[in-house]
Amino acid sequence: MSRLTVPIHSAAIVGLLLVSAPLPAGEIDIFAAIKADDLEQIKTYIERDGDLDVRHETGATPLTMCISHQCREAYQLLLENGADPDQVVPPLVGGSCLHFAVCVEDVYWLELALKHGGNPDLTARVGEFPVEPLLVTAIRHYSLANLNLLLQNGADPNACAADGEPAASFAAAVVFLDGVEALLDQGADPAAKGRQGQNLGHWMARYAKGILNKDLVGVRDRIMARLKARGIKVERQKPQASAYFDDDRLAKLMAAIDAEDLATIEALVQGGANPDAQGLEGMTPLRWSIQREYWESYQKLLKLGADVNQVCGRMSAIHDAAWMEDSKWLRAAIENGGDVDLHPQYGDPVIIAAISSREVANVELMIESGADVNALSIRKSSTVLTAIDLRHSDMAYLLLQAGAKPADIPLCRRLIPGRLMERNPKEVELKKLVDDWLIKLESAMPKADQP
Repeated sequence: MSRLTVPIHSAAIVGLLLVSAPLPAGEIDIFAAIKADDLEQIKTYIERDGDLDVRHETGATPLTMCISHQCREAYQLLLENGADPDQVVPPLVGGSCLHFAVCVEDVYWLELALKHGGNPDLTARVGEFPVEPLLVTAIRHYSLANLNLLLQNGADPNACAADGEPAASFAAAVVFLDGVEALLDQGADPAAKGRQGQNLGHWMARYAKGILNKDLVGVRDRIMARLKARGIKVERQKPQASAYFDDDRLAKLMAAIDAEDLATIEALVQGGANPDAQGLEGMTPLRWSIQREYWESYQKLLKLGADVNQVCGRMSAIHDAAWMEDSKWLRAAIENGGDVDLHPQYGDPVIIAAISSREVANVELMIESGADVNALSIRKSSTVLTAIDLRHSDMAYLLLQAGAKPADIPLCRRLIPGRLMERNPKEVELKKLVDDWLIKLESAMPKADQP
């Protein structure tokens, strides 16, 4: 009996980006058929019991290819005939079909995947690293509609990002305040602490307390009122060393770092305490000094030879320095041998961390130091797209001026109107400058290079 079921009656091509090459599957190349939106070929493939979860050489699956090329009918056809929306693909294309669907503003893709058995709380690992929860992906893309859809389908509002931060704290850190409110409405615990012992009050204090955007002030004030009602202070909170280290000598070193007792730090390191020793989640004494914002301890550890380039999972000390509000941390890392193009296998290059700090001075310093402005994130997003996604037209313009030539121009341009908010009095002008620059770059691209 054929697995083919009733077809749908419409298709739209609007596009996430995925560069791919044909991959034969039996007598029919299912990926070529999807790219051509050839429903007859796809139906024949299904009737011949073709593998609906086959992997392309890029790591793509038929479902993720459908989302990339906005092939609605093929997508529904595959799901109705048993394609697995929970199948995890390599980091090259980022998680699963569900993760791809969450990245698209139209809820059609996620809604259909959930309807056909997709798990809103999907958890998996790629190598030694966990795939991030779908809620976190929705937050990362500022998709309130997809976030609400996941929550309505039972996603855990207290899910944590890969670094251990609760979803609500992560949303506050990227100034997605509508997302914070949605999570709280569905039961997220504002007192929940991440790996470093900080709750939602810390992240609201760091990133949301001083916002000026009129559309966000009301949401911010409602969230702060809820925190006050729970007895949670909106203030910066120091991380806790006990969450990472249990070795006695390292515990003493951590205490000396916290006390900025430079003589004791030097004595401990010279006595054998390793400033590059890794604790839980890849924490090191040097990274600790940065995250605790102990400047004197940080400088002392650098002078004692601590390695700013040591990769700890997805991160390193220079990544942490690039995340800081004050560019002095990054400058010190660079002056002490920091590699501005360091790119962990399963993490982001340093310039993406600098952009993620939302501090223009960090990005300027990276550019001055010769960082590659065309480096790609682990999700294959360009630096310009990352800046736009974080609502920084000024940063996007700076990167373009420095020579960034993003391959994901269509997606950049689609996101500009909805992403960039009024962080700068010249925001409207900056938006236009960014868009005009992207148009010129796109028109100069060889046709074969355009998606």
